[in-house]
Amino acid sequence: EVKVPARSRRTVFVNEVVGSGLDVALRVESDQPVVAERPMYFDYKGFAPGGHNAMGSTTPSRSWYFAEGTTRPGFETWLCLMNPQDSEATVKVHYLLGAGQGQNLTREVKVPARSRRTVFVNEVVGSGLDVALRVESDQPVVAERPMYFSYGTGSWGGGSCEMGFDP
Repeated sequence: EVKVPARSRRTVFVNEVVGSGLDVALRVESDQPVVAERPMYFDYKGFAPGGHNAMGSTTPSRSWYFAEGTTRPGFETWLCLMNPQDSEATVKVHYLLGAGQGQNLTREVKVPARSRRTVFVNEVVGSGLDVALRVESDQPVVAERPMYFSYGTGSWGGGSCEMGFDP
């Protein structure tokens, strides 16, 4: 439990709460309306120092869309799924490839009850591709898409993270 004074903000260092080296998803509940976001700071595999921030979802959904993603050289794309439900979720991930880059793929992922699962998109579709994602689940889940990169000749390193679009 965390107390947040009126008209103020509060930061929780998740590593101190749960320990380091863990994959974590969060569910925030409050007796008052609040805004929750999740900033992360990193030196991703030594080639992409930076940070990114994602707003929390207001509700889980059975479908999510992501327009951007790439597995081109210097980019790693991930899909993070959180299942806050009391039963396992069967999630179909549709990988929509760029024009002329091959056949779209669909893969099924099981996400246990009250847990999370991370999918390394590069591993699923291969390298050198542009990829959008459509996520469909039999249970309401939350989905976000982090990307880490070392981009261009100037080696711009960093990352981005987006919540999916819930139609």
